[in-house]
Amino acid sequence: MGFLSLLGDVFRNNGYELQHYILDFNPETNNYCYYDNGKPVDYENLPKNLQRNLDIKNAGLLKNPDLIIKEVRGVKLRTRFEELKEMGLTLEATKYRSKIPTSPIPSDFSDKLDNMLSEENVLYGIHRIGSSSDDDVLDILEHGLIITGATSSGVCKYGLDYNVGFYLDNMDIKTELLNASGFRDSKGSILIRIPDDDLSGGRYLIEKDGELRLDPRFIVGYVPLVFKDDGTVTIDKILSLSQLKLLSMNDLIDPDSDNDALDTGKRSSR
Repeated sequence: MGFLSLLGDVFRNNGYELQHYILDFNPETNNYCYYDNGKPVDYENLPKNLQRNLDIKNAGLLKNPDLIIKEVRGVKLRTRFEELKEMGLTLEATKYRSKIPTSPIPSDFSDKLDNMLSEENVLYGIHRIGSSSDDDVLDILEHGLIITGATSSGVCKYGLDYNVGFYLDNMDIKTELLNASGFRDSKGSILIRIPDDDLSGGRYLIEKDGELRLDPRFIVGYVPLVFKDDGTVTIDKILSLSQLKLLSMNDLIDPDSDNDALDTGKRSSR
């Protein structure tokens, strides 16, 4: 008989049962508790040492309200991970560091992004536009993003994950939009929004001219990097298809025209 088995018999013979308790945050009570096989354990049923530890942890919560907010968000993200995993999304997109120094996002646009990205039961994604021209961006906004897939072991696999970056926390999209230059000197990104109801069954995909594309109705718009005089970049607008066409037309008429006068802060209706 092994030592652990013998120790277990000693505990059981003295009226103890060996348990495997896990300490975690309980979002229903907004405090910490111990779980056994996924179920909360009543405080009075815990060993004295675990009760003392629980008292210390929960006292810390009372002194730090921000920690409660952090723990609640952590539970939501873990739940969200399981939901998206069931939908077949890997959520393994690369995070990039900007090649150009960045400036803070203007507060009004930052607030708009926060409100947008905090939407529940919706997955936001980003497709960075390498060194493509405006014509390529216009094609994406008008006809949808081409799903090119990826080749592995000689087999071509198609999926949204191969062309669009998704993150467990939609709020990460905000930073990735700002850091777009880290991907092939990108000058901007396509912002994508797909409700959970449309994620199931691949209803976000269409076929056009023999190519598999992301339906353009799930494209919010184009978020260009703004290059500032001090050598930094920021983001301050989302361009819709009609706005980008107008900007391109203005450039053809007068390449030196000031396009900043165009009101481009509104969200695309797509």
